[in-house]
Amino acid sequence: MGKLTWVFFVVLLFLTGCSQQDEVHDPLALHRAVLSGEMLFIPDVYLDFKYTSAGDESALIQMWYPGSNPVPGDPQELWRQGEWYQNVRLLLTNNKTIRNGANILQGQIDLQSADLLVGNEYGLAHYAQSDPHYAIFKDDLYIEDRENGSYIRCTKKQTADDPVSLCKHKFGIGKMSFSITYDKRLLPDWKIIKTNVVAMYESFKAPDTARAYIQQFYPDNEIQGG
Repeated sequence: MGKLTWVFFVVLLFLTGCSQQDEVHDPLALHRAVLSGEMLFIPDVYLDFKYTSAGDESALIQMWYPGSNPVPGDPQELWRQGEWYQNVRLLLTNNKTIRNGANILQGQIDLQSADLLVGNEYGLAHYAQSDPHYAIFKDDLYIEDRENGSYIRCTKKQTADDPVSLCKHKFGIGKMSFSITYDKRLLPDWKIIKTNVVAMYESFKAPDTARAYIQQFYPDNEIQGG
């Protein structure tokens, strides 16, 4: 990923943080969306950021490192603390049929020329490129489950001016496709991020569970700027 791409990513995160309003929002307010034939009730706090949305085909949800909280703290404060990278986004995509995960994974292996097993990292099988020519510009794959086609694709640092590597964790549940994007510095926590993202998604299936899930983080029933 070149310097220009990194600059765009940083600016995008800054705009995302600055897009929040200073007023108090009701974290229990819900947005309805139908994805993969099921009604989802998504708390507005996940959509109160620039570029987030939820429609009939997909939903893009913003979180600030859901290791323990789905939307912890003030993103502008994270910037001030130099921890802006603790930013996680979830893209839910509506599929007409259940995805063939194994075929999707094999397609990624071929596309990235990821034929070299580097080893086991964080409980994932790390694959890279045996050909040095491809290794320069192709992404590495971290395979969670071959049969289900669950994998993480991470970009690489190419120059000293390109400090950001991004990872996308791709997997499916039924007809729903998940794509979780975060800074590679969060890769060691991939499992807890996935666990909490799936728990959050499951809570969206009914109004009561959606409100109960989000209210555990906001017991006073109010948050600032989010």
